[in-house]
Amino acid sequence: MRELLLGVIVVGVLAGLVIGRHTERVRRNYKDYGTAKSAVSKYRQTHMDSLKAASGRILVWGAIVVFAIFVFLNLPAARS
Repeated sequence: MRELLLGVIVVGVLAGLVIGRHTERVRRNYKDYGTAKSAVSKYRQTHMDSLKAASGRILVWGAIVVFAIFVFLNLPAARS
């Protein structure tokens, strides 16, 4: 009877260690997932901001170039 009780205790302790280790790993992964999710969201926002800034610069420079070409084409020809 004593050996059976000792066996049950040993199995219980080993099972507790395995289950505890597993739940800690799951808890740590969930915490890492939350951190990564926050970082990805912040990265996406930064990326969209830089994309908006770049497209704005392209539009402004494109408008300047189109205006310069329009003005150059409408200049009167130099006549001698």
